[in-house]
Amino acid sequence: MRIADARLPLAVVAAVALLRVLFIPSAPLFGDEAFYAQITDELMQHPFDPIPHFLGYPSAYKAPAGFFAYAAVIAPLTALLPQLQVELAYRFAPAFYSILSVFVFYAIARELVREREAVFAAIVFGLANETLVWGNTFFLDSAFLFFQLAATYCYFRALTSRRWLLPAAAFSALSALTKTYVAFLIPVTAFGLAFYRDRQVLRDRAFLASLLSAPLALVAYGAYFSIAVPGGQFEIFSSYLYDGAARLSYGASLPGRLAANAADFFKALFPWGIISLLGAAALNMNKWQDKFAALWASVSSISLFVMLGYPWYYMPAVPPLALLASRPLSRLPWENKRLVAALCVAVFIVFSLTAFSRGVHSPDESALKEAGLDLRGEGRVLFLVDAGVPSTLFYQFHGMKNPGFDGVTQMVSNPVAPASYTAFRTLTEIVWGTHANNTLENATPAYVRGLIANASPDAVLLSARIYDVYSQDPLAGYPTSNNASGYYYVLKRAK
Repeated sequence: MRIADARLPLAVVAAVALLRVLFIPSAPLFGDEAFYAQITDELMQHPFDPIPHFLGYPSAYKAPAGFFAYAAVIAPLTALLPQLQVELAYRFAPAFYSILSVFVFYAIARELVREREAVFAAIVFGLANETLVWGNTFFLDSAFLFFQLAATYCYFRALTSRRWLLPAAAFSALSALTKTYVAFLIPVTAFGLAFYRDRQVLRDRAFLASLLSAPLALVAYGAYFSIAVPGGQFEIFSSYLYDGAARLSYGASLPGRLAANAADFFKALFPWGIISLLGAAALNMNKWQDKFAALWASVSSISLFVMLGYPWYYMPAVPPLALLASRPLSRLPWENKRLVAALCVAVFIVFSLTAFSRGVHSPDESALKEAGLDLRGEGRVLFLVDAGVPSTLFYQFHGMKNPGFDGVTQMVSNPVAPASYTAFRTLTEIVWGTHANNTLENATPAYVRGLIANASPDAVLLSARIYDVYSQDPLAGYPTSNNASGYYYVLKRAK
């Protein structure tokens, strides 16, 4: 496998870029994707407001950096290609940062291993299902991973030139203002890098100060939100609490969570995860590069302890494992044509499985989009659903110059379900349990009928379960819309 040194990295990045574009799914934006897309829409309408808004209300759920990063891609893209399908346009933004991440990761790998291994590390990172699938999804994780890798690269450069400390601190701060607590992986990794490579750096006050950029960014943003938003101190505290303690305690016990997450992660990383284990076994712990690689992999794998069933959380673990996998891969006899052919077939199969996994979607994704499009232009809309439905809200308001956010009233039967936070004006209502007046728990036909009668909305969206309750005692003047899907039902007041 002989390609000129100057051309091989470009060929790898070009291939990864092409794959990113080919694997962008066109399915409706769903769940958190739609929630983040709505926030990004509102940010682009008010680009000089650093506080994210959802349905016109300040949102402390996520800090602003990731939304600004995506808006910087979406705005010019949609201006140049106004007819581009909205799902492709929005998902191109995280794909763009995934492409940039391959460049940065390759630069990091060159600091640690030979050129040949660095190229294979970039190949594994770019072709891993974990990054190929979730890197194209409109979550904030692609932006975070780019900021994290950029900060790590800058710290490598800062070992020989202090001028790199400022961009290192800046990227660390951007990471914290994208995914909050997970950004603390960066100062730990940077400290380990200095410890193994040049301990004299740890005496540099500027270097140590740069490690505080992530927590300081969170403190500064929290203080600004508290001052700029009435009652913001309670909301920002609730957000940090929700993002921290609630996620750590979610789901199974810690050992069970780790086992389940690790199984999901290695399935998503197949076959590269197995190869990375071979690379880990070959580490020479007498070399600082291998000590750092082991530390980086260990620190990044902390994400496997958090949450359950959120595979995009594992993305920070992919780069160091790709680095480990590059060692055995680079030592294979690539002059053997049969070996190369067999591996190309295997990689093609992996890609096919990836495409299939993103091609199969839950039917209620399309139902939520259809409901949102059906509700466009309605003045007052009442949502009576089991959990939050950000997809419907996004498609209802996307592209409208004067969206009627105040006309929306949302009630849910399960206020602590995933996505239900989008049904409330503030996180404080959920975290401190003050949401009793905004729920449909133990709803009866008379109660649902009364809610509609009292609100007198122009339209109502009901989930299938609540519609079954309501249909036992329906309200005259609200016939079911023709687009009833069996998952959600739209009622429109008779004109």
